[in-house]
Amino acid sequence: MRRVLLLILLALALLGCDHLTDAVVHEPLSTAGSTVDSVDTAAPGTIEGHVIDAETGEALPGTSVVLPSQEQGAAADQEGIFRIENVVPGSHQFVARFAGYRTAKTSVDLTDGGAQLHITMKVLPVEERGDVIVLRCFGPDTTAERE
Repeated sequence: MRRVLLLILLALALLGCDHLTDAVVHEPLSTAGSTVDSVDTAAPGTIEGHVIDAETGEALPGTSVVLPSQEQGAAADQEGIFRIENVVPGSHQFVARFAGYRTAKTSVDLTDGGAQLHITMKVLPVEERGDVIVLRCFGPDTTAERE
């Protein structure tokens, strides 16, 4: 009997508070002075660029260009050109990686949604040190041959 009474009270309490939930959900939000609203509704833009060797000016095809803050990226084409679409307006840092070159970082500001921004990233080659690294790989059946 006590359980039934508690269940009835709980049901009445939930039904009686239904109008409070509706009022919170359906209440229009004030956007006066809100910067969050403008970011949420801003149209995404496109950033394209050209990745070149900083010393020779030659294009670096296949360079990986990543926008970590948006978890987006692209590979440069045969002419070293990359294109990343649907980028949210704001300040972003791009990271370019290419084998045999230092990692390059460039900061850009995409202020107008729907705009196209063109950047050139100059990547420096890694200094040659003359060191040689030898790696040996062993399969699961060759453990007896290891030194």
